[in-house]
Amino acid sequence: MQLKKMLLGGVLFSALAGAAGYGGALFLVGKEAHEKETKQEAKVEAAPAVLNLGQFTIPIFEGDSVRGVLLAQINIETDGIQQMQSLSRNKARIRSLVIDSFFAMEKEGLIAPEALSASNVSERLKKDLALAYESAKIRAVLIDRLLIQENGRAAHQPQKS
Repeated sequence: MQLKKMLLGGVLFSALAGAAGYGGALFLVGKEAHEKETKQEAKVEAAPAVLNLGQFTIPIFEGDSVRGVLLAQINIETDGIQQMQSLSRNKARIRSLVIDSFFAMEKEGLIAPEALSASNVSERLKKDLALAYESAKIRAVLIDRLLIQENGRAAHQPQKS
């Protein structure tokens, strides 16, 4: 009888110890999984996000005539998804600022065929947008397409007879 009680006590103790160990392991694994999930969410939030602003067509003037048009595809790279979402709520205003910046560059001669530089345009747009959106972390202005389509008629002067 004494032996039966000892065996029963040992089995009970072993079962309780096993259950406690299993529960502890689940707790630690769950905690590690939660920490890993939190770190992954932080990485996703810290990863850069891109806001597509679309295409722009800006006339290039020479005196009173249109010499050609600038065709540009512009995106904004931000520090994270929240910054991108914040900017996307103001996309129409941002597009308007980009157009204003392009017209200012056109007046300064920075987007003339002989002076066009993608890096200069990108830096200027970034600077102009940063002035308007200081709270949003704009990492870069990405240019997918930047070309000038010259107007053939503007290049040829009509001959007087």
